Amino acid sequence: MDDEGLVVLDHSPVGIGAHYSRLRGGKSVKDYYPENAVVHMSEDREGLKLASLIGSTESYLILHKDVKAIIESRIGNDNIEYFPFTLLNHKNKPHTGDYFFINPLTIMDCLDTKASQVKYWRDTDKVIDIGEYILDTQKVENAPAIFRVKEHVSSYIISEELVNDFIQAGFTNLIMTKLKYSDDT
Repeated sequence: MDDEGLVVLDHSPVGIGAHYSRLRGGKSVKDYYPENAVVHMSEDREGLKLASLIGSTESYLILHKDVKAIIESRIGNDNIEYFPFTLLNHKNKPHTGDYFFINPLTIMDCLDTKASQVKYWRDTDKVIDIGEYILDTQKVENAPAIFRVKEHVSSYIISEELVNDFIQAGFTNLIMTKLKYSDDT
């Protein structure tokens, strides 16, 4: 059930400019991320409640510092960036400084494209639809604990260990779906 009281963000960090696309696309943004970054709550959204994950219409991965700490303890700083920010409320006052943009830089060719029913635009590699995310066992054999899907870079895959950590910690607003493998019987 949707909770309209939760914060959902429509904005990028002030000062990031056109580089916001790097943050949602898995490209490094460390040279462009503003110092003392702030993000404004959306004028047309009334939600003020915070959860472990803050929803974003830009497909950003925005997580509470406690979730970030678990990710960091599992994978450190290898191929992932963490960017703090201050969330400003509707009155332009600080609401919280406990959240981070998490930017996994690993983009993996991980799907069994046939089993996933990936549809491409004409004779290109541009994906227009993915029927179901079905992982290719061999492709993900040495996958990191969190990564992006090549065919849809704003989708994140996390390891079962991370899922268990998140569940054990009781984090909120993290919606996770168990994926199938192409060799599942």
